[in-house]
Amino acid sequence: MNFIQRCRSEKQPIKQSDLDRLQVLSTSDIQMDRDWLFAPVAVTGNRQRQAINDVRARHFARLRGQPVIRWKRHIATTLLDSQHGEVLRAEYPELIGTFVAGAPGIILNNDLNPSRGLANGTPAKFHSLILQDASKSTDEGKINNAGPGEEVWIEPPYAVNVLIEHLDSSNWCDQATLAPELRESTSDGNATSTLPDDVIRPRSIVLPVKISKRLEDLSVNRASRKSKIYYRAHGVDLAFALTFHKFQGQTVGKILLDLSQTPKNIFKLCFQAFYVGMTRVKKSDCIRILPGPDGRKPDLSHLLKFKPDPELQRWLDAFDVQTREWTCPPPQPCKRQYPSRDVSADKARPASSGKRGGATSNTDAANQGLGIVNEGPCKGRGAVTKGRKGLGGRGQCKSSARATKGSGRVQSGRG
Repeated sequence: MNFIQRCRSEKQPIKQSDLDRLQVLSTSDIQMDRDWLFAPVAVTGNRQRQAINDVRARHFARLRGQPVIRWKRHIATTLLDSQHGEVLRAEYPELIGTFVAGAPGIILNNDLNPSRGLANGTPAKFHSLILQDASKSTDEGKINNAGPGEEVWIEPPYAVNVLIEHLDSSNWCDQATLAPELRESTSDGNATSTLPDDVIRPRSIVLPVKISKRLEDLSVNRASRKSKIYYRAHGVDLAFALTFHKFQGQTVGKILLDLSQTPKNIFKLCFQAFYVGMTRVKKSDCIRILPGPDGRKPDLSHLLKFKPDPELQRWLDAFDVQTREWTCPPPQPCKRQYPSRDVSADKARPASSGKRGGATSNTDAANQGLGIVNEGPCKGRGAVTKGRKGLGGRGQCKSSARATKGSGRVQSGRG
């Protein structure tokens, strides 16, 4: 019985023999097949993803003879001075945008066109930039004078142009959907590009992705307390590394898995993530794992303890694969119950207490004025409700992991 079948039928599906077959990426692998050099890496957390993307972007740029173009993402507050903004950007790479022509990317914008194959998670390739008019001449000079792998800092571009392959261009009847600065008049009506032939292919679509209207949230450590800040970014990011969660639904040619045990402050690997990583390729020989700190195969014994969710097994048992019908009513998902809130007790609480339901403390009020929201009992569900004046007390936790600001809604950050 193969691994996938065991994952669907056994309570303890991962065997030592499965782990023994996993191979560590080696130099000989890369020498024999160059596709391993930039094969996507599956990781558990966004901090690991950002670090790998940064290192690989510089390596990719040197090999392709391209500069690494960076810009500061806008932090959504007017009261955060430039010095504090620089401190945050130095510690949190999520606040910095990066572009390398030809690099793999992934669409993170939900506001595109799913009916035409453009949705959150669609693979893309970084094509070019549309620069802001105010800084266009200066930024173009910096980019043109930069050497391979050299970092260039510019103003945030108007749009990042991405190439979407494997789409039917006949659905795009007008060229208004293409980046206007990339179009040239050709006999067949297709857009042309100055990129090499191995980067752009016939019947590919090039689209501009502007800065998203949605605010992204980021947890930061400030004065020994966990807080949140909000920022704006283009709806596309580098995809040299992705989280296991973001790999769902994708099929790739090769994949690298980070299966090492992680520190307590980083997301833990679980059975569901391991299953996603192992099923993204068509052949088991297309899977490699990252080596440990000593360059050798890491200890994988912790994976033997992984078990599938009992709720998943209940669903699988209730469905007949042959007839494609439910043999009994599908089990209803468990609903998490939260204790009811005593509103009268909140009203009776002194306003100076600074506790949940009362007025915020001076620190909380100052943080919220800076666009920073301290996490309290809602930690892990990522939802707070501000008062009508913008500095009210914390609201109830929302399972939808969203935050409400006034009349607008702020969705949680990227996965």
